[in-house]
Amino acid sequence: MKTFAKLLAWALALAVLVVVLAAVIVPLYVDPNDFKATIAREVERRVGRPVSLQGDIELSVFPWLGLQVGKVSVGNASGFADPTFASVEEADVRVKLLPLLRREVEMDTVTVRGLDLRLVRDKTGRANWDDLVVGREKGAGAAPAGTAPAGPSLAALAVGGIDLRNARLTWVDEASGQRLTVEDLDLKTGAILPGHPVSLDLTFRLVAGDPQVTSDLSLQGRLDADPPRGQYRLREVLVEARIKGADLPEEGVALALRGQADADLPQRTVKAVPLRLATLGLEAEMAVMLEDIGPDVRYSAALDTREFDLRALLERLTGRPPTTADPTALGRASLGTRIAGTRRSASANPLVLRIDDSTLEGQVDITAFEGPAGRFDLLVNRLDLDRYLAPRDGAEPAGGAGPADAGPAPAGPAAATAAAAGLPLGWLRGIDLKGRVRVDELKASRLHLRDVQASLEAKDGVLRIDPAEAQLYQGTYSGRWRLDARGATPQVRLEEHLTGIQAGPLLDDLLGKAPLTGRADVTLRVELAGVDADTALRSMAGDGRFSVREGAVRGVNLGRLIRQARAAIAGRPPVVEEGPAETDFSELHGTARIAGGVVRNEDLYAKSPLLRVEGKGSADLVQQRVDYLATAFMVGSPEGQGGKELEELKGVPIPVRVTGPFGQLAYRVELDEVLKAKAKDEARQRVEETIDKKLGGEAGEKAKELLRGLFR
Repeated sequence: MKTFAKLLAWALALAVLVVVLAAVIVPLYVDPNDFKATIAREVERRVGRPVSLQGDIELSVFPWLGLQVGKVSVGNASGFADPTFASVEEADVRVKLLPLLRREVEMDTVTVRGLDLRLVRDKTGRANWDDLVVGREKGAGAAPAGTAPAGPSLAALAVGGIDLRNARLTWVDEASGQRLTVEDLDLKTGAILPGHPVSLDLTFRLVAGDPQVTSDLSLQGRLDADPPRGQYRLREVLVEARIKGADLPEEGVALALRGQADADLPQRTVKAVPLRLATLGLEAEMAVMLEDIGPDVRYSAALDTREFDLRALLERLTGRPPTTADPTALGRASLGTRIAGTRRSASANPLVLRIDDSTLEGQVDITAFEGPAGRFDLLVNRLDLDRYLAPRDGAEPAGGAGPADAGPAPAGPAAATAAAAGLPLGWLRGIDLKGRVRVDELKASRLHLRDVQASLEAKDGVLRIDPAEAQLYQGTYSGRWRLDARGATPQVRLEEHLTGIQAGPLLDDLLGKAPLTGRADVTLRVELAGVDADTALRSMAGDGRFSVREGAVRGVNLGRLIRQARAAIAGRPPVVEEGPAETDFSELHGTARIAGGVVRNEDLYAKSPLLRVEGKGSADLVQQRVDYLATAFMVGSPEGQGGKELEELKGVPIPVRVTGPFGQLAYRVELDEVLKAKAKDEARQRVEETIDKKLGGEAGEKAKELLRGLFR
């Protein structure tokens, strides 16, 4: 037994001596560079690609069996322009020698410097790594799930770490034109030991997009790996990034993401929960799930933000605060949604977005990113659009009505056409969109609406809103809009109906004053085209009809104007009267035709206990001027001062000329000509009566005929 022990000790000593001698002799007498061509041919035979060993190879044996390789490159697949698929400036791999005798692998830190990997997918969908993957799959075969691979088990493998420095990864998709570049990639890990977590420290720069966007990213965390089962866990993860681009602040956008993630490769799933995101004053909690990882990957996510200052967020992104009529608008916001999708589609359901006092709820489905195509159903509890528009010149801040003569912001068909022209028309021609929007309470252009509903459909460059409905000012609105963006110039066709609305409150909110009151019905059909409001107005054509019951025209009292004109002609001082400057009527109606931006009316009719009014004329929407002639007939007996002398005007047409710009209309009663004509007619009648009394018969008729010629 003692003899055996001695023999064993001598054998071990001899083995150690052999190893030591090999460590000394092999590097002295064996130059691995003499085998570069052989090594290259063998690797080329295995991978099916040309391999070039351009740098020197250094070999060490004891106590580490090490290999340090200079520049190495692997050729690209056939059919790709770039001759190089991957290259490495330097690599250093060392394995502890003595543990190999025990079938254990103990590696030092694996160091790779200057890795350059170039991945390309051509226009046919073929990738320059397909042959490598196919070759591996054919040679390897499929191992049963849950079994360890052949060869030394992972329990017998220990790696001191991985040190990847100054790596570069390029991805090009020639079909889509997409290009991504990962630069300055450094990866350092702690020791990789079976059953022990591995620390990770990763930094790199991502360059993508046109215009170019760069992102400097870093990742720190701890990896728990179970390779035989294909399960990996990232813990205590911190991802930090700074994103820079043309449309971002000069200093970029910084973000931080904390959380953990689990990956199960056999099940092809990745789960990241919880995740906490912080950027630009925004804090959010997220949960992400990836399933069927591969070409048909599916994902789902939950996103909930804390309430944040949207105005401050937009200011950080753009470098300037948003310009809104209400300086406090966009002060409060939050978002909550659940997202699910694939590479081709996605949906957000439910979607809850809160901004200030408005809450939007609903569902958005993107049925295809290519196009794109989508469906939606959205409900807003209340929305004051005027708060978020740019302030009008001279207008008071939100909360005040503003100057009465300031007028509304541009509205109506022409403004809608101009706004449509501001849309990306090329994008509009490609989308397939359909859905519904409902708003319980809406304020826009100072108008107050309730129960607003609109169904929208956009396809093949044609946008339709049909129907659109709302309750407003004790009446109803219904309409349909059509925007045709297939040509270079957008064209709009609309049909609108207002039924039973109170015109006074509506106009007061819209214009800051109410030139007309009463319960109104309005129908309008219009077509127009243009890339700006002026062009759209000039092209406007269509027709309309209107009727108003039990109302008044404010700003003018026709009876008073007539009495004042009569007093001036008679040489008397103006009649001083109290009461509002308005003309009451029991009904008013007419039709209109529109051509070239000019509205023409030929059949205005209004009646009141005192007057009947007929009118015709035009309103130039481009020049914003009115040229109108209203003809009034006295049908009643006015009371008060001047009432008796107006008895003589009963049944006599009294012209009233209305002219001037929209905001400063002037009214002129052309009564002098009426009175002159009336005086001539009365004088002629008296002379004819005298002729009949004096002459009579045939002589009298001839005299009257001569008299009529004189009174012409």
